[in-house]
Amino acid sequence: MPMWVNFGCSLTAVACLTPWVLGGNRLPKDSDMQRIRELTSQAYISSGSSNRPQMDSSQFKRLSDMAKNIKLVDSGFGAVRLRKLLDESSWKVELFGNAQKI
Repeated sequence: MPMWVNFGCSLTAVACLTPWVLGGNRLPKDSDMQRIRELTSQAYISSGSSNRPQMDSSQFKRLSDMAKNIKLVDSGFGAVRLRKLLDESSWKVELFGNAQKI
């Protein structure tokens, strides 16, 4: 059960995620995003969680044989902006760059 239900709120929550990568560990996982989508229809992520180049796997393997660490120079930046006036009931959501609805 979502935590906002415990506080007596009937509002639809807005979830904003930022990808995190460290030492091969990546968050959010696909299972995390699925769980969040089940709790709210308004879920957003600031950018994709991968800096792996989008290319054919055979090409990527050939490059991997020549270089130890292959990453995109610009893996993309995104931002999610939420705005709401005090007397409004819903948030205005704006997506910039690679930000997307999940």
